[in-house]
Amino acid sequence: MGLSAGCAAGTPKPEPEPRIVVDASVSQEALPTWLAYAGIRLRWRTNTYLEQNPDAGRYRYTFAEEAAARDASARVWIERREFQKGKPDGYLDRLIEVFKAGYIREYTWTYLRDPLWAEPAGLRLAAFDAWRRVNLKDHRAETRARVEFADDGPYIQ
Repeated sequence: MGLSAGCAAGTPKPEPEPRIVVDASVSQEALPTWLAYAGIRLRWRTNTYLEQNPDAGRYRYTFAEEAAARDASARVWIERREFQKGKPDGYLDRLIEVFKAGYIREYTWTYLRDPLWAEPAGLRLAAFDAWRRVNLKDHRAETRARVEFADDGPYIQ
């Protein structure tokens, strides 16, 4: 009988090492904000998702993950901008406005919705729509950081 190397049946394949990629256009002032965004996404991919969905078997990008990452980004940018007098950043400054108005979840749903997401309960979409018509005219969501794994190939949300 010969011996063979490899994983035993039923042993999960280890996750490859992640890599955080930040867009070259990100300023030094905004870098910690986008690293926080990617850090939350990384934590969701490697821990949080399967902790919250133990029967899922594998990771899936969710609304809760994106909302948590945008929330963290806004909190970090508030600190950078207001307490450290960081330089303005058009997108992140708008994200602070969304955060302070209490609409991160609605913003995430409206501007960043993935077609596979089911609409979460408790969204105040009518109120957000009225607010954004005044406060987010011609707004476009931006994502300037991402997490890649060696086996992902081209980045997939």
